Amino acid sequence: MLLNHGADGTAPSGPNGGVSPNAIGSSPTTTLRQVCLELQAKVDAFLAEDVDTKLLRGLQAQVREAIGVVNEALERYR
Repeated sequence: MLLNHGADGTAPSGPNGGVSPNAIGSSPTTTLRQVCLELQAKVDAFLAEDVDTKLLRGLQAQVREAIGVVNEALERYR
């Protein structure tokens, strides 16, 4: 599950004031890079699936297009 931050950018609190255990990589030493790599693996796995429905094929196409836009922006504005 993704960690939903409040409007002020704060993370939701767990029972003793810590970060909610529902966050990705719930280990307190998980880095942003580790979370990004976990998400990348999930997206890559989804894109590698041979999906049965037109809706999911369309979603895969949109995700591929979005990744292309992000990659182009990273190259252009480095």
